[in-house]
Amino acid sequence: MIMMLHTNSQFVKMIYIMKLFRLVLLFLCIPSFSRADQWRTFKYGDSIKCMIAADHAVWIGGESGALLYDVEKDSFLRVTKEINGRGESLQLAGAIVRDIAVDPRGRVWFACWDRTREGLTGAGITVMDAIGFTSFEESGMLPSNEVYALCADPQGRIWAGTGKGVAVFDENQWTIFTTDDGLYRNDAVEIAVGPNGRVWCGFWRGVNAFYDDHWWRWERKRVDYVYSILPGNDNRIYCATKGGLAIYDGERWEFALNRGDLRKRLISDMTQDQNGHIWCAWGGLEKGISVFDGSEWSQLTHRNTNRGLANDRAIAVASDRYNRIWIGDRDGAVSILIPDGAPDVAVRAMNRQNPSHGLTRGFKNYDSQIDERSKIAISVDKRVSQERYIAAAISQHQENEQEQQNEEPSAPVLPAPAGDATVQFKITTPIELESSTAAAPFTTNQKLLEITGGIAATNTQLAKIEVNGFEAKLKPAVDFGFGGPPIYPFEATVLLNNIEFIHIEAFDKNDRSQGFRNYPLQLQGPSKETTKPSIRFIKPVVTDEELVAVRSGGGPIEVKMTSANKGIVRGLVQDDSGVENVLFNGQEVEYLVEASPTHLEEGGMSGGKNVKFFEHRFALAPGNNRFRLQIVDIFNNVMEIPMDVRVQKALADSMFYDRNYALVVGIDDYQRWRPLANAVRDAKGIRELLRNRFHFPPDNIYELYNEDATLDGIRSAFGAIAKADHDSRIVIFFAGHGQTMTTRDRPKEGFLIPSDGAMPDARTSMSDAAASWLSMKAITELISQSKAKHILLVLDACYSGLLTAKRSAVFGDFREVGEEIGFGEENALTADFLRLSALEAVEVITAGAENEEALDGGPGGHSYFTGLLIEGIQSGEADLSKDGVVTSEELGSFLSYQVQLATSGRQHPAYSKLPGFEEERGLVLFSLAGQDTILTSMLPR
Repeated sequence: MIMMLHTNSQFVKMIYIMKLFRLVLLFLCIPSFSRADQWRTFKYGDSIKCMIAADHAVWIGGESGALLYDVEKDSFLRVTKEINGRGESLQLAGAIVRDIAVDPRGRVWFACWDRTREGLTGAGITVMDAIGFTSFEESGMLPSNEVYALCADPQGRIWAGTGKGVAVFDENQWTIFTTDDGLYRNDAVEIAVGPNGRVWCGFWRGVNAFYDDHWWRWERKRVDYVYSILPGNDNRIYCATKGGLAIYDGERWEFALNRGDLRKRLISDMTQDQNGHIWCAWGGLEKGISVFDGSEWSQLTHRNTNRGLANDRAIAVASDRYNRIWIGDRDGAVSILIPDGAPDVAVRAMNRQNPSHGLTRGFKNYDSQIDERSKIAISVDKRVSQERYIAAAISQHQENEQEQQNEEPSAPVLPAPAGDATVQFKITTPIELESSTAAAPFTTNQKLLEITGGIAATNTQLAKIEVNGFEAKLKPAVDFGFGGPPIYPFEATVLLNNIEFIHIEAFDKNDRSQGFRNYPLQLQGPSKETTKPSIRFIKPVVTDEELVAVRSGGGPIEVKMTSANKGIVRGLVQDDSGVENVLFNGQEVEYLVEASPTHLEEGGMSGGKNVKFFEHRFALAPGNNRFRLQIVDIFNNVMEIPMDVRVQKALADSMFYDRNYALVVGIDDYQRWRPLANAVRDAKGIRELLRNRFHFPPDNIYELYNEDATLDGIRSAFGAIAKADHDSRIVIFFAGHGQTMTTRDRPKEGFLIPSDGAMPDARTSMSDAAASWLSMKAITELISQSKAKHILLVLDACYSGLLTAKRSAVFGDFREVGEEIGFGEENALTADFLRLSALEAVEVITAGAENEEALDGGPGGHSYFTGLLIEGIQSGEADLSKDGVVTSEELGSFLSYQVQLATSGRQHPAYSKLPGFEEERGLVLFSLAGQDTILTSMLPR
């Protein structure tokens, strides 16, 4: 006992010494900074995604839009997604900014995203010029709205890494590069411009560099899984990769490892300070900031900086012109390390509130239409005095007013409104209107006049601007604090019908006039036209809560299934004189706005004037429903479309099966075989699909993962689901290793490997190892014990194709893929499926052929096979006949085509009846309608 106590005492001392030693090491790893260095912190908003430093500014992007820090003015300005009353974006195309780039002309480019019910969705690119904003979307410009990375090269070209290739903007046009041009993949997640203007693109697999009009590659085994690229001040390229921090000196790659950490967790962002040190953020993990001086690593944390660093979840980092280090974290906090002698950063205002100054969208085709000398001074690199801009606008207005007073003393003048004329107006588009006088009035033969470049300058806060008595679209004021009055941009559309003036008047929040201006016109108002408006229906996105009403040309309107008795109709309406209103059963539709480029693309229109987009939701009742859609123009011409909708019960799963059972097996961790990455995730994804989409009771889903998925465990689970009665449906899913074996005694046979399966080696023969595996023959025997009428076996494993039947299954007579259901066919359709559900079926869908491996890299972090299966069911794309029910045959056909397409022909899923059950003529059915749903058809009357 005494010896035991003595030994324990020594052990405690050893532990104490080791802890003390770790503290010393931690102290030694703290970067050496001056005592005069100081920290500043403030709250940006929600999670930060990126940071960049330009010559005169620092930009921060993330879940709360973009935030500009003006280095010279020591002030902040926020840029966000703002939606006006018509549903149009005034600033950013999306609420989330994933990356930012500043080009040599001073324009700022934002990669925009939005968060929806489905998760993050791309919203395209927004570019901010000195005057305003415009956006590029997938409709005819970008290859994809999913933009992951942006950068600008010295020639002024913008490089964008998208989900469908690398897009380059140059001279008002986009050029697209894909794998056909030499890229490793089409989804560039990082992009940067290095020495000599070379453009570097990083992918989940590999790196490309573009120079001499050619894409160059490096072997994946050297530079793989690239998360961040930093062109260094030392003419080196730094890449954060799966294998560590890769450094390219122009000839070869070398790796700098941070004591093994880089092999486990990848760097999300890097910057280089003026001393040549590389600062690394760790993707929001609890690791703080790592600093690499070229040979040694050091660490900054919340603790060793005495809480100067807001927290250790850094995700973005940048270094500005004063060598201040800006660090953003996933919680939305910004920490700034200010070196001794560098200017301080005024963060007090940001800590009190997050100012949001409205900026406006004012240019389209900026390269050819905007004079550089007239831009408002918000450009980062090219600056023009805001005071001079406002003064010039007001001076021009005063000169025009004086010219009118001197030359036309007898010109008719409208009565002056009440209040002081404290507002100065200027029209930039159409520019001819600005110079109109009574002697030389603005002349036009158009029926409508669009004012898209109106400006009102005043120190009074305006609430609205009216043009000829109608309220204009007033945009947020632009006020940059230069001492001049704020500028209120506005737009308006004026009906030119026997009028002599364009009368523009501004009002404050109390509806008091603050000034007006008259612009003389010379025109004859349009005669009353009698042409009715036109309409194009647009197919809405299918949701679980709505029906979809669509009409293609003059054909029938298709309405798909829903889990609520509501419909939705949307489309484009157009009229030469202008659409005044859209009515549904005599009531104004819920949503009517000017058509955006996206709306025009959806409706198959390349352009056009006076086009509006409408959308409306309506209630449906069982039986016949009658509706009337009316489009009214400004001359009261009416286009009327009567419609009939017949509603009946839908094809729910409960019509086919009394009970549902499932066995879900996923194995990542094997006792003797190499581990897998996604098998458990795949199995749990299928479990959620069965539980949430098809309402499998949780108690009827048997789950086996990793160490529980032994050979005995799997056999026992098969026995548990064998209790299902005849009117039941069973789904069996396996994700894990598969193996084949051929001997003299028997032909090639396939096996599924349980977690405790043996591995053939020098001491264990193939036959002995196979005794611990689950053979395809054994699976057939286990399944045959069940009385359930419908059983579907889904195998996401290598070599699983051996389980498919040696000859094709026999199928009934089904519709061709994509054929629409006509009015009155619902009863026959229901009878067809009821007959199929009564016939027995035991079927199998395998991830590949008998000699193929199952590949990872599919949607949602799943394998290609499982990811596309889940996606096809959730989206309804697997319903090839568009009848609301996915059959096992359709699912097999869908997966065969989509997986081959996604894997470039390396994997061929197979569908068949299970060997021994080839003569059974039934099909396993999955109703997309869910429970208590309706199926409808809509036709014009």
